[in-house]
Amino acid sequence: MTTRSRGARAVAAAAILVAAVSAVLGVSRVWPRLDTAHRAYAVLSSGSAERFPARDLGLDPAVFDFYRRNLKPGERFFVRAPQSGVVSLWRKARPWAWYWLAPAIEEGDLAKADAIVSYDDDPSRLGVPLGRIVRFPGKPRYSVAWIRR
Repeated sequence: MTTRSRGARAVAAAAILVAAVSAVLGVSRVWPRLDTAHRAYAVLSSGSAERFPARDLGLDPAVFDFYRRNLKPGERFFVRAPQSGVVSLWRKARPWAWYWLAPAIEEGDLAKADAIVSYDDDPSRLGVPLGRIVRFPGKPRYSVAWIRR
């Protein structure tokens, strides 16, 4: 056996050893977290599990269900929510709306939107002519307002 082949084997053995140690350490750190998460979330119904990300973001899933019932597939909606605070409500509500309200389409340009989805804000503050407005029961600042063209 040549010196070169011994060196190559030593490097390969060292790489295999590093990979094995890394795998063992990774599993030992991740497994307890997975076990904890499984115990916490396995008891959720499928509906609760689907809505968990909204709750985790501090959003009210019932409001988004209301939006979903009122928007038609393919309808383009603009998200209106407060943009103040360390992590603005708008930054949390917009991605969740994009996901949860599909097949309606989130539109970042108000001029191209068919409707305004307002989360804790008044859609009339945007200054566009509004047609029908449907408000979430008990929370008038949560609504779907269709833009009059």
